[in-house]
Amino acid sequence: VTVRQREKGIAVRCSRPGVPCDQSNTAFKAARAFFEASGLSEQGIEIEIQKGIPMEAGLAGGSADAAAVLLALNRMFDEPLNLEQLSFAALQVGADVPFCLVGGSMRAEGIGEKLTPLPQMPDCHHGSRLCGGGSSCGLSPSGTEKNGAGLAKWKTGTGCPVMRQCF
Repeated sequence: VTVRQREKGIAVRCSRPGVPCDQSNTAFKAARAFFEASGLSEQGIEIEIQKGIPMEAGLAGGSADAAAVLLALNRMFDEPLNLEQLSFAALQVGADVPFCLVGGSMRAEGIGEKLTPLPQMPDCHHGSRLCGGGSSCGLSPSGTEKNGAGLAKWKTGTGCPVMRQCF
């Protein structure tokens, strides 16, 4: 996400066809929420999105874009909002946008607005054939019976040592 000043209005451009570039876009909503929360009059802003995550894939791509816009605008305008105020503005855009502001390992409660830091997770690759360090763990992504048996081995301490840390 790139944010630039322009003469007037909020404009969104996106590299991927089919992504809405109007007021329904989360990046647009984030810009508007920033100006409302900061008390600054709405400035001319151009938001350019290079989309890497598929649209509506459930991977928080739009929420991450919205969080990036909030952080960029806060820096651009000399940080009028603290993290709590940014998080409140983020929540106006979507339930997982506050998490995207801070990232890391968090317990999310409520609708996602109550975040509690957790210890950092070990290097885990759930549902893949590889786990930390590239060693083979034999977990098939297809959800077969082998998965259940493999997970039981890891949970009891007889399987992959890195994956054991994930459960």
